[in-house]
Amino acid sequence: MASENYADFEVMIQRVAWALRLTPEEFKDHVNAHRMDVFHTIPDPQTGRSFMVGEEFTSRLKKIGKRYLDSNPAQKVRTDFNSFVEELRAKFSEFFVGTERARDESQMNRWIGSAMRATLKKQSASTHYVPCALIFSQTVKQFEVGPVTFYHTSEFFRIFGDEIEGLREKIRARHQERVTESIKKGYAAKDAATPE
Repeated sequence: MASENYADFEVMIQRVAWALRLTPEEFKDHVNAHRMDVFHTIPDPQTGRSFMVGEEFTSRLKKIGKRYLDSNPAQKVRTDFNSFVEELRAKFSEFFVGTERARDESQMNRWIGSAMRATLKKQSASTHYVPCALIFSQTVKQFEVGPVTFYHTSEFFRIFGDEIEGLREKIRARHQERVTESIKKGYAAKDAATPE
């Protein structure tokens, strides 16, 4: 896997070098011949603008991302592939465009690791409350199926009851503020939503 990643990485480095050398005439000729390449860009950290690197770059980027996630199943289930690819794209620019950083396998691995950390940092854990019926609901308080934990109603409210009530209070307070603001702005008090 590492050698496959490095081979793809080298092609990506070559694509960036090629893109940075293009003259305006060469750019125009290339875009006329390969219209979709213009949609495959990376940010330039020095100027803040993006420049075209082509479909081949994105294809290699996705292959590296897929291989990395396939080799790390624990992270794969917690990571959105497209978000990871976009972080790889952004971090690639940060690591290798206009820097003196070595373009070797260890730096490639640091780049991938940095992109994964950034992806995980941006993703927030979400809790979904899905009602379901447990057959032996008096004896089983909770059980897990993969990353999902199912709770008996009493156990659920014991664990999450205060958090849910806190959220309700915040929603109620926000609602009351909006009603008060609406009335101050001239909305008829009799037509305003109830304070509760």
